Amino acid sequence: MGVEILYPLVYSFLITFLIAYYWKRRHLYIASFKIDGPISFPLIGNSYLFFGSSQEDVFSKSMEMIQSYSSTCRFWRGSQLLICIKNIKDIEKLLSSHKTTQKMYAYDLVKYSFGEGLFLSSGAVYRNSHRLIQPTFHHDVLETYIQLFKKNGDFLVESLRENVGKEAFDIFRKVNLCIIKNVVDTLMDTKMTPEITDELYFSLNRLYNIIHERLFKPWLHPEFIFKLTSIGKEERKSAKYLQNFIRNVIKSKKMELSLASDDSEYASNSKRRSTLDFLLRKLNENPNVMSEELLVDNISTIFLAAQDATSIQYSFAVLMFGMYPNFQDKIYEEIQKVLGQESTFTISDLNQLVYLDMFLNECLRLLPIPFIGRKVTEDLQFGN
Repeated sequence: MGVEILYPLVYSFLITFLIAYYWKRRHLYIASFKIDGPISFPLIGNSYLFFGSSQEDVFSKSMEMIQSYSSTCRFWRGSQLLICIKNIKDIEKLLSSHKTTQKMYAYDLVKYSFGEGLFLSSGAVYRNSHRLIQPTFHHDVLETYIQLFKKNGDFLVESLRENVGKEAFDIFRKVNLCIIKNVVDTLMDTKMTPEITDELYFSLNRLYNIIHERLFKPWLHPEFIFKLTSIGKEERKSAKYLQNFIRNVIKSKKMELSLASDDSEYASNSKRRSTLDFLLRKLNENPNVMSEELLVDNISTIFLAAQDATSIQYSFAVLMFGMYPNFQDKIYEEIQKVLGQESTFTISDLNQLVYLDMFLNECLRLLPIPFIGRKVTEDLQFGN
């Protein structure tokens, strides 16, 4: 008798829960009906489209699906509604709206390991970090890095020269090592041994592979499950290596700052104004502007974002040089005309490389970083 009574109670509870759940989310379903997208099913949404697919296939299928729709389309990832927009005006509205400062759920998968840094935080934490860090990307600051970029560029050229006349090879590792040097120099202005550079390269790439794998395996999304898995432990190990490297640099820079008689002397000891130097000076003036933990988080996430995105774009550009040698020849002629045999160059010289600038912009247009995700916390109107 007790069991017979229990079953109806359980069923009633489940039915009541589902009704309340779907009623609370009714605005999402109403919105999704107005947007084109593939047929979805309860609980799994459109995930059935990717059953049995590899990580590479999931990415390719996602891009093909998005491209099959003229403008905006929607996709249900389980119970999560994803709206994909391609119109440039819609994208501008999305990225400039105060309603979309929160990152989408995918960023949370990285936040457990890298905290509340600039590219992972939202709301007030993001605004405060952005306000402090933005001046380090000013045009005048970037000018101080020109010769540094040239030095690391020469390193890349010599590295690529080793493969001239040989079989096809993967350029990403060579490009990535160059970018790691650039990012460490501009972000932290510290010297690295080849061994540390290689270790950073392997740790970073292992992190990216784990993040990508986790993104497409929903059962790895819950943190308490992920940290028990082998790849969860690998992620912690790789993240710890990067963060310990950054903590050691911060410790060294703080010692330099403490030994300087004043802030101007500390600034004059460095030919360049790295992001870390700038933030440490701000913290020296007012320790409350940012905690040391947040400082580590910010440097870590800037490192990850800058190194990954720039390496991909550099690799695409080198690939395009190889695919279109006629463009490569025109760029070479332009460089020879502007720079000749000069071993150094300035911003003014770079501004004269018009054809190269057009080529790189076209690479960015044809082969952009594919996705940027935001969580919409209030209704936002796009078109109709």
